[in-house]
Amino acid sequence: MPAKLPPWAFQPNETWSGPKGTPNEYDLTCPECGKPMRLRYSKKNDSRFYGCTGWPDCDVVHGAHPDGKPLGKPGDRATRSARKRAHEAFDQLWKPAGARMTRGQAYAWLEGYFDLDEDEAHIGNFDSTQCEELVAALLCEFGIEV
Repeated sequence: MPAKLPPWAFQPNETWSGPKGTPNEYDLTCPECGKPMRLRYSKKNDSRFYGCTGWPDCDVVHGAHPDGKPLGKPGDRATRSARKRAHEAFDQLWKPAGARMTRGQAYAWLEGYFDLDEDEAHIGNFDSTQCEELVAALLCEFGIEV
């Protein structure tokens, strides 16, 4: 019998009534336990996400666009932690009032620093090593600390 989902999660037999109609589901594998991940809907956040089918034993989740496309690549706990830290540093380039760059300029810098194209230049695609390199570069080039 499949595990019961938490009350805030989209149940598989529910009809999606959110934006952009029926989502596409992508084949994702949980980076922690190796089980498939399934597209779900969070009533709490009114958004889609991928959840591990091993829930509640495995609580890995991964964000999704409204059309079901994953937000980057699922990562294990260490990678997710490194991505969070990298975002905390990177967002300081463009989010605060009086920031030194616009969002577009910050992502253009990221593309140039890592020699990535626009589709690749997202922290959600980075591994732990790339995240650590980004944090170090932001400290060296801009004095940003996390």
